Parts: sequence; structure tokens; C-alpha cells
Amino acid sequence: MPLLARILESARIQALLGGLIRITCIEMRIGTDSAIDPEAIASAMEERFQGDLLEKCKVEIEVVEGNQVQLKSIEGVPFQARDAI
Repeated sequence: MPLLARILESARIQALLGGLIRITCIEMRIGTDSAIDPEAIASAMEERFQGDLLEKCKVEIEVVEGNQVQLKSIEGVPFQARDAI
């Protein structure tokens, strides 16, 4: 599975486990030695955002030392707040 698909799948799973009906922000860490352009991955992710879960989601990327790419956290709207939307 490509990196972008794995990141989005992981975010979706975490949202469901956390009881979120919408993800509003995805925070990532990208290593300087990972050969991944942070701006390119953020742009590619935003292009893939579809449906109610990821609509209007923003991507925040922290560049760190190393070669890893990590989903740091997600923020969103909890299920019980659905009536307030």
C-alpha cells in the first residue's frame, strides 16, 4: 500500500476508534532523511480528502531529524457533537 494511502487509512481508523465523525486536522512528522517533500505530501493528501470524514481537513507537518514518516495526531469533531454541526 502506498505511503499516502497508509496515512489516510490510519487517520480514518483512529477517527473511528476515537469516536470522531469528522477529522479537522492531521498532524505529521516527516524526517529530513526520508526523501519525502513535506509540501508535496500535504498537497497530495489534501487532493485525496473526500467525503464527510475529511472534508475541509487541514494538514500540519513538523520536519524532524531522521528518516521516518509518522502520523502524530488527528483532531476532529466527536460523534456526540453531530447535532451541533
